[in-house]
Amino acid sequence: MVTMPVREIWAGNARYSVDPLYSGPQTIRLAGEPTTIGWALREVLIAATLCNHATASHCGDKWQFSGDNSDQALLATAIDGGIDADTLRASAPRIAELHCTADTQATLHQCPDGADIYVKGEPEQVLQGCDAMLDTHGRRWPLEATDVLERAAAMRARGLSVVAFARGKLAQVRPLTATDCQSGLLLIGLVGLLIAPLTLR
Repeated sequence: MVTMPVREIWAGNARYSVDPLYSGPQTIRLAGEPTTIGWALREVLIAATLCNHATASHCGDKWQFSGDNSDQALLATAIDGGIDADTLRASAPRIAELHCTADTQATLHQCPDGADIYVKGEPEQVLQGCDAMLDTHGRRWPLEATDVLERAAAMRARGLSVVAFARGKLAQVRPLTATDCQSGLLLIGLVGLLIAPLTLR
């Protein structure tokens, strides 16, 4: 059972809906139709899996989730989008985590060329550390913070709680600091979760 389910994702300047009437990859839709999980959307799902404390296990033919409600919802959507959470987490092991502010948290993951930082939290806080965003094809794109905040406000007007995700890079593995989360980040996208709890799975 997942409460506070994901209902929208904004990635690569495209708005996706997450429809509970479907399962698997078809649950994530663009203009009401099934969509390919492209670069930008996949990066959101990766971030939502790595910067996340929830766990998932099979229970018969369904998934069983445990952890914080919002983390459960994020992980459930990532799995629906084709992410193999166990494999991803094994290939990018978490080596540190940090609460940057009351509204943001970060995790550090080992990778072949150093370490990747993933940050999630309130858009207003996460954006302060971003100097670019991810476009549809996974490339760096000029960041229009005002536009991003307007999109977040529109999600909230639709009754959603909004989480922003960003990514950073360390050339070598070292302790994670709050300063690492305050500059040089790449905004990956926004996720809107339904505030009113309801049973989805």
